[in-house]
Amino acid sequence: VVDDIAVDLSNISQAEIIPESCVLMRLEIESAGFQRQFASGQIIDDEDTGIDATLVVTSKRLIDRKYTEAITKLDNRMRSDIHQIGMRPKFLGKGNVIIPIKLLRYTLRKLSLYKEEREGLVEGLINSWEQAKSEIKERNPDLYREDEYLTVEELRDKYSVTYNIFSVSFPDTLDRIKAGVVEGLAAEMEPELRKMQEVQAKRLEDGVTEITQGLRAGLYSLVDGLEDKVKGVGTERKVFKPGFVSNMRTFLETFDAKNIGNDQELAEMVRRAKNVLASVSPDAIRNSLDVRVKLESELGEIKNILSEQMEPMTRAASFK
Repeated sequence: VVDDIAVDLSNISQAEIIPESCVLMRLEIESAGFQRQFASGQIIDDEDTGIDATLVVTSKRLIDRKYTEAITKLDNRMRSDIHQIGMRPKFLGKGNVIIPIKLLRYTLRKLSLYKEEREGLVEGLINSWEQAKSEIKERNPDLYREDEYLTVEELRDKYSVTYNIFSVSFPDTLDRIKAGVVEGLAAEMEPELRKMQEVQAKRLEDGVTEITQGLRAGLYSLVDGLEDKVKGVGTERKVFKPGFVSNMRTFLETFDAKNIGNDQELAEMVRRAKNVLASVSPDAIRNSLDVRVKLESELGEIKNILSEQMEPMTRAASFK
């Protein structure tokens, strides 16, 4: 995966607030679009319906969803996995994730396996391309337009996964600025540099606060969701699946690397949650009422404490 890594600081707004223990990953997952607009007059008779077809926006699918469903599910799962490993402060924008350096090798390995699996699914789509087209042609011959379809080469090019990694160290940036100042202007520039340092320090503090708040909100959401699943066992949701705890386990196991604000209160809640999950199994949850009652009580206690610890948040890093 080394070929996919590029260190570049250009066009990265606010990147200087990324903590030194982390890197910024920009993940771009591209897919072909299979929806096209067409003239509503092709299916609406103005005289019979009294509808002005020029005011109706209509779209059609070029192929059945069954041909792309597996790719879409895999992409969604990959985004979810990366977001759970890393942190998504809202100020960074879509597709950007802060990854703790300690988890970078693990993250790159997951991406490598994901890309390999995705390439196989894309080849499957390509092999079924003519069949997918012919099905639509038979079902909607009046709306079929051959020139709207990509060639096999174009289709393959539309499916891509790229990720760039950006490393930023604010103190190094200041040193470079200072080194570039003509010696005779150093004293004159010092107030501006000091002001810049104060502003950047405040932005770094705000960024760490946002991530810390997001960690608390993320654990609360996971605990709340698991508690709800446990309550549902024996009612309308009779099966407790092992996957119900997988997201929480990922969060708990990667927490230390993401706890860049050294939130000791939350670290204690994570420790408690680990102990709770370590003492039960999906089979025990499914088969024992006593286990479910105890687990529900313990999760409820953790959730109540987290609720008291959480501050009103206008911005928070996301972990979903």
